Amino acid sequence: MNTFEIKNRFTGTVLYSGDGETLRDVVVAAVNSGANLSRASLSGADLTDASLSGANLSGANLFAANLDAAYLRGADLGGADLGVADLRGANLRAADLDGAELVGNRPVLQIGPIGSRADYLVAYLTDAGVRVQAGCFFGSLEEFRAAVTKTHEDGLHGREYAAAIQMIEVHAELWAAKETLDRLKAAEAETQRLRESLRGLLAVTSSKATGTGLIVGAEDRHAAAIKQARAALENKHDR
Repeated sequence: MNTFEIKNRFTGTVLYSGDGETLRDVVVAAVNSGANLSRASLSGADLTDASLSGANLSGANLFAANLDAAYLRGADLGGADLGVADLRGANLRAADLDGAELVGNRPVLQIGPIGSRADYLVAYLTDAGVRVQAGCFFGSLEEFRAAVTKTHEDGLHGREYAAAIQMIEVHAELWAAKETLDRLKAAEAETQRLRESLRGLLAVTSSKATGTGLIVGAEDRHAAAIKQARAALENKHDR
């Protein structure tokens, strides 16, 4: 058995200390104990197949960490450095990125080395849209596009980033659409349930016939809008 210390990446303060065969064992133990691993220094850590569900890893340094098959469902990864991290097979569903939830079967895309820093660009597909991490930058795809234009214009690095942005957009179109479609299907089912409940409730009182017609008309428009969006997404996904 060995003793491992998990430290704050900026201050060196010990966040958790424990015994285990490997650092992975101690990280899992820390998560299971509810330890706060925000800003933890875990660069290059081998966390293969680690169960890290619900872990607070916001701001953590996970650069080049091996997260192959790791279970990160519901983990807080807001501001974490995942550059060059191996995320093959990792379960990132419902992981948190500064309040945004990762969605889809391929929610993380890494591109690099790229740009003036020869670093890795990481794109996340979330329920709030695409989020991009590049060095100290973390923001929406549109904010990243504006930052690239302002800093690099049409120079070498600007053109390289522009190509990466196009790739991110295609990736999001292919892999986020399925998640959105699933949510629309759920919304459609819920709308149908509410329609039936409202019809049953309002039909018992004939004096509310006018109100019933207005509500049902609104329901129909709502359901039609959901079906239209669903059809558009199905067509896009099939292509």
